[in-house]
Amino acid sequence: MARLPRLVTISFSHYSELARWSLDACGIAFQEKACLPMTHMVSAAIATRGGRIAGSKPSADRVSTKYSLPLLVVPAGFSSGSKVSDDTAVVHGSREIAMWACQHHEQQRQHDDSRHRQNYPGLLARSSSPQAVELMGLFHDRLGPWVRLLAYYHMMKPEHADLFPSLVAQDKSVGAMERAVFTTAFPLAKSFIVNGLKVNEKRALRAEQNIDEVFDRVDDLLADGRSFLLDDDVDKGPEPHAGGPTMADLSFAAMAAPALFVGPSEGLTLSCPMPTMDDLPELAEKAIAWRARPAGKHVLNLFQHHRQQPW
Repeated sequence: MARLPRLVTISFSHYSELARWSLDACGIAFQEKACLPMTHMVSAAIATRGGRIAGSKPSADRVSTKYSLPLLVVPAGFSSGSKVSDDTAVVHGSREIAMWACQHHEQQRQHDDSRHRQNYPGLLARSSSPQAVELMGLFHDRLGPWVRLLAYYHMMKPEHADLFPSLVAQDKSVGAMERAVFTTAFPLAKSFIVNGLKVNEKRALRAEQNIDEVFDRVDDLLADGRSFLLDDDVDKGPEPHAGGPTMADLSFAAMAAPALFVGPSEGLTLSCPMPTMDDLPELAEKAIAWRARPAGKHVLNLFQHHRQQPW
């Protein structure tokens, strides 16, 4: 039996959710190795050892390092339609994994019409368009980091001191030993996160402003009544059924999800527990306002209608 690609993630990361969603949407089976902050660096080093790095290097964007997750290990012999890989490749970063999934989807569609003909044949071309690439960069490099910082700011407040360790203790997607190490060393992990990401009140306020500005951009795109971020009529490809969501839509939904408290009943498929509005009431006030905006409704619609099934 052919080995499956292995996705190495930080279990609760919205960047990991983008990679996971992209693979699921394109019908690509994979195995997941979930990690926690700090200990993830060991898994990243092991996963990339001896593999050929596919796509751009981690340092090519502003938010990744060589130890960043997610990454996808594609084993030698893995088939993409009529093409079989000769050696192990490592696709590093959620944006790169999303585009790799698009390419695999297109290769499979061309090789097996009966299985993929109706699954958005224009996905690769639409997700590779200049507008899609620009939007994915905006969401990956700006929205994602600010949402992460804002979430950590509220979770790290003294009044919520037990929240993060409690959620980690319930995270069954991560090994028991790793959970125990993280929980025991939480003061060190907290310092690692707060200092590494420069989490403070001033930057949390900047985060809210940046999230508002990105939502303004998405609101403007949706103002003409389009269903997805790329115009359904103007931007769709030449083939039938080429309209629909692209990786730009998935990128926005995944990056925004923690700020909106998207939950399992709304389509979130994480196997690890996440904070609720009751856990973080101050952030919940902002989340309610963001959810009411066209951009927020777009996120909720994407999770409800496009997260659970392949395209």
